[in-house]
Amino acid sequence: AKNFPKNEDISPDATDLIKKLIVKIPEDRLGSNEKEGLRWKDLKGHPYFKNINFEEKDREMLRYLIEKNNANLKNF
Repeated sequence: AKNFPKNEDISPDATDLIKKLIVKIPEDRLGSNEKEGLRWKDLKGHPYFKNINFEEKDREMLRYLIEKNNANLKNF
């Protein structure tokens, strides 16, 4: 991971995220926290994702699933 190729199209945050995800030892990778809830917190907290509102994404997914489920139930 130390010799990650230099590429002008990849932001420093993206480079850092990739390096932390491809660590050879699984326990040392970003998101490998032993406590299940902290795995996602570690990943979501990385600066690469700073502009993503995960709570809103969760609400969008929930709305989609409810609408999809309701549409499927109309056939019965």
